[in-house]
Amino acid sequence: MPVTNTIRGADPRMTIKSAMYNCDSPASTTQDEVIWRSNNTGQSIRILAARIVYDLETAGTVAGCSFALGTAIGGAQISAAALVNGSVVGAMTAFTLSGTKIIQNNAAIYCRFTSIAATAAGQAHVELDYEIIDENNTVFDT
Repeated sequence: MPVTNTIRGADPRMTIKSAMYNCDSPASTTQDEVIWRSNNTGQSIRILAARIVYDLETAGTVAGCSFALGTAIGGAQISAAALVNGSVVGAMTAFTLSGTKIIQNNAAIYCRFTSIAATAAGQAHVELDYEIIDENNTVFDT
């Protein structure tokens, strides 16, 4: 059945957005967040792309900050990426999706942010594009 999305035409792609994280607050810690949880209806999702989006210009050395996307708390089964020094507001850093790309029904996606213990400015969040699929990898009508 073709997908009809009134906002984006026939594009079945949807986007998840994480919370916004500060590079050095709290210093040198990890913060975990569930950014997607299955609704237990037999539907799974296929991850199409993921990226870090900079909400506040980065200053100083922020490359020690990172995001990881996984199917377990603290995991990087999907991918991980570090922030880039000198990124401006609205800039993006793409994740390389080398791990799990299909998240099965009754599962979750976790986002882990690791901050640094230094005076560095910058805030960022993660966006993840996905589509809903069935057990045959057929895109569901949303």
